[in-house]
Amino acid sequence: EDWVKFYGNAGKTYEIITANLETSCSPVITLYDSNGTTILGSTTGTAPLSWPCTRDGIYYIMATQAPPSVYGENTGYDLLIYIPEGDPGKLYGYVRNTDNELIEDAKVVVRYPSTGKSDSQTTSNTGYYSFTPSKGLWPVHVEADGYTHSEGDVDIGINTIKIFVVTAVVPVMKGDINDDKSVDQGDATLVLDVLTGQDPAGIRSNYDTSGADVNGDDKIGPEELIYILEIINGLR
Repeated sequence: EDWVKFYGNAGKTYEIITANLETSCSPVITLYDSNGTTILGSTTGTAPLSWPCTRDGIYYIMATQAPPSVYGENTGYDLLIYIPEGDPGKLYGYVRNTDNELIEDAKVVVRYPSTGKSDSQTTSNTGYYSFTPSKGLWPVHVEADGYTHSEGDVDIGINTIKIFVVTAVVPVMKGDINDDKSVDQGDATLVLDVLTGQDPAGIRSNYDTSGADVNGDDKIGPEELIYILEIINGLR
């Protein structure tokens, strides 16, 4: 059996079909709710399963063979999930980071500005995604936990491959006053200048909203100096 997961958008009707069946393939398609156990519908062969989604979330499709004793050679097939709003294209590929690591559970979203609607798919544990949004030049948005969002227009045709690259979000270090991605003597010097009434250059421009503040008052004060000196001296 094969399992596929996809992200369903409430208010949309999806069609799930199999195509390009090999000679020994006789598929049974079963759609499951987000809990992975409640059956929402099923179909056999190349008959489409039409399903209205009532809640945003992850859903699962199980594909089995009838009879299950037939498997292996000549049992291949294509599985298509699409919204029949226009001619479906095909968009597939991978989501990876700048270290070429494939990203699981990244969400790839195709937006249709004229209607406010969208299609989306979530990557597998190998970073792979494949779905059938409408053909055309559409803005595509990719998001993954711990990474900055990736956006751009993609011209989706009948067989479009796209590899999206996302960049890891570097957490802001508390005490990093000058935004050099480290906490050191340079930060301590800036804090001392502030505490002695000076207005030194080099303080990060977004200090109050950056998360670099130590005690949450969004001001440079003695708490920051103590914290920085503790790091410099290996006490933290």
